[in-house]
Amino acid sequence: MRNTLNKILRNFGFELERYGTSTSNHKLQKQLVLSHDIDLLIDIGANTGQFGEKMREIGYIGKIISFEPMRKPFEILKAKASKDANWEAHNCALGEEEKESQINISENSYSSSLFNAKKELTDSVPATKVIAKETIKIKKLTDVVPIDNLKAFKNVMLKIDVQGYEFYVLNGCAPLLPHIKIIQCEMSFSVLYENGKLYDELIAYMKGINFSLYSLIPEFYDEATGKLMEADGIFINNALSSNPR
Repeated sequence: MRNTLNKILRNFGFELERYGTSTSNHKLQKQLVLSHDIDLLIDIGANTGQFGEKMREIGYIGKIISFEPMRKPFEILKAKASKDANWEAHNCALGEEEKESQINISENSYSSSLFNAKKELTDSVPATKVIAKETIKIKKLTDVVPIDNLKAFKNVMLKIDVQGYEFYVLNGCAPLLPHIKIIQCEMSFSVLYENGKLYDELIAYMKGINFSLYSLIPEFYDEATGKLMEADGIFINNALSSNPR
């Protein structure tokens, strides 16, 4: 019955799969967050709050602190956070130092970057083309979330989705990293943005700060070739890890 139904659904671009950690990114994310008893989620590159909404949907009830630098997505994020007493939103990007910079706004908004998109990305996903620029504020995470505030929480998760700017964010977070249990960070398998780095460089960097690769969440593929372009790497702090429930 399932095979027959899938044959029909594939004609319309869909497929029926069992809801499990090996087949559903939604279920995998749920297991990661809930089994590690996360009680603070720092969402860097929040766009309109999609990740925060997903966390609430899977049953996460802890604190969310979201960061989004672009004006229009932030207004949507702010409206969502205002309805949630345990969710706060900040209109800035995060990096190594406090400054202003220009961000390239993509057609699909969530692919916007401080760096220029490479041709391989725009060819694969035309909606990543730049349609405007905007001056944004960049701050260091320690200026917004002091170490003492972080210590008030039991298990902290840091999610980074910043289109090639990952290393700048991580460097700016350095004093806080020993207190963070899980980092979910976008990894590229092709250089998609100018000055961006590849997955192996990120894994090596994380190893150097005592975080081990724990799991992977595929993000998108080149539809024409099947090549994996990006995935979220889940890294766990070796000094804070223990067997989750």
